[in-house]
Order: sequence, then structure tokens, then C-alpha cells
Amino acid sequence: MSRELRRAGRRAAAALPTLAALAGAVICSAALASEVRETRLGSARQWERGRLQALALASDGGLSLAPALRPLSLGSAAPPPYFLCQTRDRDGNLYAGAGGPARVYRFSPLGSATLLFQGEELQVTALALDSKGRLYVATSPRGRVYRIRPDGEAEPFFETEERYLWSLAVDGSDQVWVGSGERGRLFRVDSGGRGSVALDSPDPHVTALVADADGSMVAGTDGRGLVYRIGKDGAARTLLEGGLRQVSTLAIAANRAIYVGLVGPASATPPEARRRDGSGSAVEEHLPGPAQPFERESPLQLGEQAPPVALTEALEPPPRSVPRSRIYLIETSGAPREIWSAEGEWLHTLAPGPDGTLYFGTGEPARLYRLEAPDRTALIARPDASHLVSVAATDKNRVTLLTGRPGLAFVAGEGLAENGNLESEPVDAGTIARWGRVRWQADLPPAARLELFSRSGNSARPDSGWSGWSAAYTDAAGSAIVSPPGRYLQWKIAMSRGKEARSPALRDLSFSYLSANRPPRLEQVTLHPPGDYFLPDGGMERSGGAPPAPGRPRRRAGLRSVSWLTSDPDGDRLVATLRMRRAGGAEWSTLAEGIRSSYYTWSVAGLPEGWHEIQVEISDQGPNPPETASRVSGVPQPFKVDTTPPVIEITRNQLAASPPVLEFRIRDALSSLRGVELRVDSGAARRLSPVDGIEDSPSEEFRWQGSQPPRRIHIETGDTEGNRTDWTWRQERPAGG
Repeated sequence: MSRELRRAGRRAAAALPTLAALAGAVICSAALASEVRETRLGSARQWERGRLQALALASDGGLSLAPALRPLSLGSAAPPPYFLCQTRDRDGNLYAGAGGPARVYRFSPLGSATLLFQGEELQVTALALDSKGRLYVATSPRGRVYRIRPDGEAEPFFETEERYLWSLAVDGSDQVWVGSGERGRLFRVDSGGRGSVALDSPDPHVTALVADADGSMVAGTDGRGLVYRIGKDGAARTLLEGGLRQVSTLAIAANRAIYVGLVGPASATPPEARRRDGSGSAVEEHLPGPAQPFERESPLQLGEQAPPVALTEALEPPPRSVPRSRIYLIETSGAPREIWSAEGEWLHTLAPGPDGTLYFGTGEPARLYRLEAPDRTALIARPDASHLVSVAATDKNRVTLLTGRPGLAFVAGEGLAENGNLESEPVDAGTIARWGRVRWQADLPPAARLELFSRSGNSARPDSGWSGWSAAYTDAAGSAIVSPPGRYLQWKIAMSRGKEARSPALRDLSFSYLSANRPPRLEQVTLHPPGDYFLPDGGMERSGGAPPAPGRPRRRAGLRSVSWLTSDPDGDRLVATLRMRRAGGAEWSTLAEGIRSSYYTWSVAGLPEGWHEIQVEISDQGPNPPETASRVSGVPQPFKVDTTPPVIEITRNQLAASPPVLEFRIRDALSSLRGVELRVDSGAARRLSPVDGIEDSPSEEFRWQGSQPPRRIHIETGDTEGNRTDWTWRQERPAGG
């Protein structure tokens, strides 16, 4: 029997040179399971997911030592829940405004701290100094400005009817400018504390202020993200509508170009700020506050002591949807251009350094960036806090940082950190893997050190089940990885600057590994109806778990088609082998092998009638050595070879009688009947049901009775395998008629 099947297979291949080659989609992948794979770690996004300590991360993925980060101590006092703002006097004293309750700390140039001011309000939202060394303190949610003389004496200076004061600046004439919310007013206040409205914005909050050297004031709002310039003559001109909800920060460079920081929800549209009635008076809408509302549910009353604020009430920018941030540079010509943008971070603060370098701080979590060119940044500090809320750059590019939740103060830029390290996110090989070699590219100044370490394990997070850290790898051109086989591999990078205070610079790291081969999956096998074959017009399609659809079916007698649905966890190219045998037989014969399509068509001509079985086996042997290749066989699919049509047996013929009667039996050796049509004379063919009413067996009885003798009767029928037969009766004509 096996010889018959082999001969039939050869005849099928000879008879169907094109059908056997009709191919669906070839299953392939660029990465193969038992081929050595190489993984490169060199992008900023990859490194940023790890744990960075005292390392700077450039936007192109380069790693180097970060500027040293020195904390400023509050002594025995506990840190406030959050800082919000800062300014520095000409003697180098740093003033930091905090919340929970409103406080101002003064840090001397040597770093010692004193509590300079504590108010009744909840928070200090802005600080500014005039030419006489007097410090102005804006508080919320009462809307009061205090003035603190150089001797430390504090006095109320200006009180508004506004609930919030968000921004503060002093111009060259020592006039104090105060930005408020929720009515979006900008006040100009003289030295006696008398204020007037300099700008009545259609937006609900004036969130940022900065004084220009020409005596004008630049203001930013929350609502539509507007930037105004208010000239010395009091006229306001819109410089920019930023496309995000809030101008969170402003700064002016030495050449008088303006940096604008904007934030907003990634999917939000700017709200309508206010509406006005017919008289022109403002009618308040129920609008959200700015993206940094550090408010309690109800404002404090005059004279009410602010209660302690829990850490959860610290800096918490709503809404909690994904944020979007942008930085614009408005040139002195007035032309704005975007120089940085990001999603997933809140931009809180920015400050240009004396050499023109721009520093900016974000959350959440707190990050300090240095902008080195448009769209080129370096992450240079990650304080252990939720938000970096205030940055100021001083001489020699030293940067003071203030954070929220908790309130911490730092100085960065006093040289490079001595040491830094990074623990990468574990790299998932997908299955147990043997590790190959690690290579890297780096610049290593004299006396500086760069060391790499590895460890491996089988859980997504390193735990006690992981191996220990390896010894340091030393050969950048290729060091064998000594960590034991596992699914996950983690890297640690350690740097030190040495005596010359120059940092190593790691540009690229790559390593190789060989994964254990995982078997493919044969998810579905479909044996198609007799005669169906498929054109190569789309290959395998899978939609919502539907059965395989190799293409548009066509029909040709004597053909059978089978299709299969596969997948491979390693992305290997798969090949199929088809085997065939008589049903119940012990020996399989190969019908076809090395099939890379997802279906196959063959001819059953020459096969003995009866039941047969076909089996699909898939293998990933193409990309894998024989000793590691995997094979998966499907359940044998039974099919029938039946080339003999049904037989029509007339059991009673009284067609010449009146009324005419015809009874007959139709039987088939292997298959069930499929449709019996009877045509009387020239009438239309009609379906005839068997005597028992159900056409469900290889042998059925039929009966027809007419009203008058016919001249012609024609019967046509077939079986489920597509074999057709017919029978015709004609009335004999009388002799000589």
C-alpha cells in the first residue's frame, strides 16, 4: 500500500506542477531561535529605564559622569513637604519658598540654612528681590504679598482680592509685578504697596513672569498658554500662543531671547478662559486651576493658621492623564521655534546659564536636563523626589535645585561626581539562554575607570534566585560573559573619574546569546472539501481566530487541499511535511516535504477508493541544527477517495399508466447522496425528496407520481464527493407514427 501511495504522490506532483506550488505566506523572521543573537544597548530610552546614580545620560544614549550633586541641609529641621520657588541675592544667599505651611528658608553661600519667614498661608508660590535687597514673598491661597527687609523684618506689602498668586517679578524701577488667579490679572505695585491692573488676561491664571532688561515684563498664562510682553508704556502684546494649556516657566537669555516652558495634558484642548456679559464685566466659569495648584479644598480665612500638610498634598499636578511638555525659544526678532518636547513629563522650571546652556527640571519623577542643542539633551541629575520644581543657574554653571515631595535643595555643577553607576533593566531573552560575549565602545581618559558587571536569573525582577554580580569585564573588544544560563541578563556599569577629574564616556554596549529552541505550535489544520484548490492571492490570513483562509477557492475534480495555521515563539521559519496512509494502516508515506507555504493541494487520482488519512508535521529545522530542531505533528485528518458515481435502480416503472408512477432506488458504495433532481418533459428541474424524507445515507428510495403520462423523464444525482450520474426515460412512439 505504501508503494501505491508513493506512486500516487508522484503522479499528483507530475499532474499538478503549479498547484503543488501554490503558496500562502511564508513564515519567516529575521531573528532565528538557535542562531546567535546580538542585543545592543545604546539608546537613552533603554538606559533611562534602569537605575541611574550620578551618571549623565545624553539623548543619543551616551553615558558619562554627571555633575556632582551636593545637598543643602536644613540642619535639625525636617524638610518641608515641598519647595516651590527660589531666588538669589547679590551676596550669594539662596532664598527658597516652601509650602505646608508657607515658609522661606535662607541658605548662606556656605550652605547653612535659617528659617527666614513663616506665614499664615498654605504656601509660598513666588519670590523676587529688588535693587535694595528687599525680598518679596507671594503666598496662596490668600493672595497676599509680604516684603522682608534686609534685616529680616517681614511686613504685609500688597493684598489682592485674588485667591491665588502664582508669579512675581521686580522690574528695573523696583516696581513689583504680581500674577494672579483665578481671574487672570497682572498687577503692577509701586514701592508703597499700591497696585493697579496692568493686564486683564482672558485666561484664568497668570502663572509665569520675567523682567526684561528694556523695562518691559513678559508674562505667561494658564488656559491657552499665552505669552505677553507688557511694555514700559503699559501696552500688552501677545508673543505666542503655545498650543498647550499652561506656561509653566519663563526665562530670558543674555541676548534677550525668551525661553518659554509649556505643559498640558496630552489629549486636552485648551479651555475657554472666561466669558463676559453685555456690560463687559467678568463672569467666572468653573475652570480648572493651573497644572500646579498646590491648594487645599477651601481657602484659608484671614488670621487662620495653616494646618500641617500631609505629603500627599505636596506638588501633584493634575490632571493625572499623560502630560505633554514643550520648550519654545522666542528670538529677539519675535520668531518662535520649538527646541524640545516630550510626553510623560511635567516641565516645571527652566534657567539659562551664564554660558547660554539651558537647564530645565521636570517630574514625575524629578529630573534635571541640560539642553545642548535643539532636540539634544542630557539627563544630568535624578534627585530622589517626585518633582524638580525650581532651577537657577549661577556663576561657573552651578545650578541650584529645589524639589517637591519631599522638599529638598541641592547644588549641582561643582565639578564631576567622583563615581557613578547604572543598573540596567533586565534584558529578556524569551527563554533560557547561554550568554556569549560582551563588547563596548568607550572613551577612557587616563586614570579614569569604566567597569562592566553582569548577573542572570529566571525571574523578571532580580531576587535571591539570581546569580551574584560577575567580576569586572575588562576587554572592550570582546569579553566572555561568565553569568550562568538564564532567561534574563542584567548589566551594571560603574565609572570613576580618577585624579584628572575627566569622565569616561560609554557610547555603545552589545552582547550575544544563544536561546534554547522552543517548539513551534500547530494551531489548526483544515481539510478542505473535495475539488477545492486555492489561488496564491493572499496566502494565510488569520482574523479573530477564524479558520485558515489561503485565498479564493476554485474547484477541479480529483483534487484535495489541506491548510494549516502555525506560530513559533522564537520567530523561526517553519517548514511542513505531509504524510499519507490508508485509514488504520501502520505505515506513513511522505506526500510532500520542505513546504514553506501554509497549504498544499494534491491529486487523489490513482489512489484506491476508500478512507485515507493525511497528517501535517511542522518543523523549525530550517534555521536550527538537527539536534536542536523541534517537530510538531497534527491530528491525522481522514479523507475519502470515491471516484465511482451512485447507481440508479428502477424498481417500478408505470410511466405509461394513468396516473404515471416511477419508483427507484439510488445507492452509492462509499458516500452519501447529495441532491436528486427530476425533470418532467420540458419543465424545470425540481428537487425530489426520498421516501423517508431525509437524504442522509448511501442508499435511498424515491417515488414520483404524475397526473398524466409524461413524454420524457430525466433524473440526475450525485454524492458528497462530487461524482455525478443520470437516467433518462422517453415514451416510445407508435410504429409508423
